[in-house]
Amino acid sequence: MFTVGTVYTKNDIYSLLNVPVESRKGSWDTGYRSYGGEIFIFTNVGVAGRTGVNHGNYWQDDSLVWFGKSTSHTQQNLIKMMISNEVNVYIFFRNDAVKGFTYKGLGKAVQYEGSKPIKIVWTFINPDKKPSEQIQKIEGIDEIHERFTEGTSRKVEVNVYKRSLDARQKCIELKGCSCSICGFNFEKNYGSIGQGFIHIHHVNQLSETSDERIVNPETDLVPVCPNCHSMLHKRKLAFSIDELKLLLK
Repeated sequence: MFTVGTVYTKNDIYSLLNVPVESRKGSWDTGYRSYGGEIFIFTNVGVAGRTGVNHGNYWQDDSLVWFGKSTSHTQQNLIKMMISNEVNVYIFFRNDAVKGFTYKGLGKAVQYEGSKPIKIVWTFINPDKKPSEQIQKIEGIDEIHERFTEGTSRKVEVNVYKRSLDARQKCIELKGCSCSICGFNFEKNYGSIGQGFIHIHHVNQLSETSDERIVNPETDLVPVCPNCHSMLHKRKLAFSIDELKLLLK
């Protein structure tokens, strides 16, 4: 859909996403918003925006240190979606408040602080790596099928699978936020910033079928910590919960 390193205007993005005219502008101009179950972030880095406010966003190597709105915090639904790593977060940036936005890639929240405003450190799929080096897992996305380069634009294409936030929440209501494998609980260990944080593992990988399917949170979903989630997907045919429990020493 978007090409890493390409500059887009908001009108370009509206067109690519088929955003109805009546749904344009508004929250699209407030820095970040959700649309179609995905999140889009538009950020100024090192400069003030058109309102004259510099939020202090900056690059840390190839990661983006990003600050939300002044009132943003971890209990807001949109912020929860961002840090869950279970929805696609498209990140665009610019160094000049009057120019278009450069698409940086799909972001993954690797660190965050819950005080107002929210501070999130984002990492990205690296378009400079060879295709063979790009085959890796991102927690919250079961399978990344294709990454390849085309010419100097380094186009990065990714197959992703949409998740139901309602199914995630129901799984948490039924099974809690402790890891089903190692028992780790983020709130108990980190306090309030860890409240409600957990990965949700699909017993049957979404990547195994191209069709939509009904998910039963009681039988199909399992809360796991990021470490155990990574280990479950250490092989192509994911380990079962019981198998990983036996491997855990």
